[in-house]
Amino acid sequence: MGGWSQRRGDFVSLLLGVRQGRRRKLTYIGEVRIDPNGLAMTLLEPRLRESEIESSPFVEEPPDHRDHTHHWIDPDLVAEIEFDSWTRQHTIADASLRAVTGRTAFRRAKWVVLPKGHKPADA
Repeated sequence: MGGWSQRRGDFVSLLLGVRQGRRRKLTYIGEVRIDPNGLAMTLLEPRLRESEIESSPFVEEPPDHRDHTHHWIDPDLVAEIEFDSWTRQHTIADASLRAVTGRTAFRRAKWVVLPKGHKPADA
């Protein structure tokens, strides 16, 4: 993850990217929407805010959306997502968040997973 976007102070989505090779910056692949009042955001918001940085961790800036403000994070969080397909612009389509862990713990991940039976608000 490389950041999140807000609209009028409300959380809108996580900005996602992948590392290519040893490159330090991320290649933007899309975003995943999350309910700002849901369990996922309650668990993630403190971690996102403590990881906030001033400059974008992406090779190229993610596209701007009307009335959205981007916030950047040190890409030390890894999101497990589910998505339907890749678009022609090489971004993900219809993504949903499955779990999150710290990048350093990826090989022995302690994933933050939503409880069984919990359905994302955007599903």
